[in-house]
Amino acid sequence: MGHEHESSTEHEILTYEGFGVACRALAQAVADDGYEPDLILSIARGGLGLGMGLGYALSVYTLSLINAELYTGSDQRLEVPI
Repeated sequence: MGHEHESSTEHEILTYEGFGVACRALAQAVADDGYEPDLILSIARGGLGLGMGLGYALSVYTLSLINAELYTGSDQRLEVPI
């Protein structure tokens, strides 16, 4: 049995400046927690920028990525990621 996904016309607009602020805040939360990651794994495409930003902010130089496909078109979502 498939899941239906509702389409919404509302989108959050994240500026480059806002992205930088959010990325630094997340890195600070990780550092404040005392966690020292050995590597950062990003999920392409949306996680690539965040992985890069966290890598710089936390001085983590081992970055890896995987790809996950969720859409077949601009408004067509797959039932499960590939």
